[in-house]
Amino acid sequence: SAVSVPDTVSEKDRGAYREKAESVPQQEGAGEVPLGTLLAMTWAAGAAGCLLWTVSSSVFLRRRLLRWSKAEPDGEVLRLFREECAAAGIEKGPRLMRCKKENSPMMIGLFHPALLLPHDSFSVGELRAVFRHELTHFHRRDLWYKLLLAVVCAVHWFNPLVWLMAREVNRDLELSCDEVALRGAKPAFRAEYGRAVLSVAQKGILRRSVLSTCFGSGKKELKRRLEMILDTKKKRRGA
Repeated sequence: SAVSVPDTVSEKDRGAYREKAESVPQQEGAGEVPLGTLLAMTWAAGAAGCLLWTVSSSVFLRRRLLRWSKAEPDGEVLRLFREECAAAGIEKGPRLMRCKKENSPMMIGLFHPALLLPHDSFSVGELRAVFRHELTHFHRRDLWYKLLLAVVCAVHWFNPLVWLMAREVNRDLELSCDEVALRGAKPAFRAEYGRAVLSVAQKGILRRSVLSTCFGSGKKELKRRLEMILDTKKKRRGA
């Protein structure tokens, strides 16, 4: 707003009026936040919220599942697990545990990974299928790769294409693990592997977090996995 200067004031007083007039626009705009700053604060809040949700949900699920888990008591299952670790070239594998509150074999934990088996009984072939699949995740450090994807989604939380990309990458992680586990496998083991996937899918809803791997699949992924399991054609490398 303009400051009027009376004609009767002295030159000295006119200078004071001018200083007062110059300070008025600065005072009016002092409380305004620049648009760039506002956008940066919004982005930072969204990224922090996404990361907080990812970490907190994963920690909560891990603590809940481990509370209902105990070390694998069956010596024959442990022997089979050690055989599969040796075949995969893994000297120190994840802890093998039984969980009362989980319907699907899954692996949790970045620093101290644990492979959780449900209390349901599995055949030897089904156990080999589960172990080969989850040990492939362990050997490739896929949980850390999933953490990287979570960070990317947090940084680009406003971009739906990034979330779509992350979902497709997670699906491909499971398919690629199946492919590795079945590399050079005989038809009988492929059939056993497929039965294990179907058996786990029939157990019910899967409890999973962003930072976990799961042998089971939802209905949408199940068809793709079974098609890949039964496909014995030689694959060509993509770009």
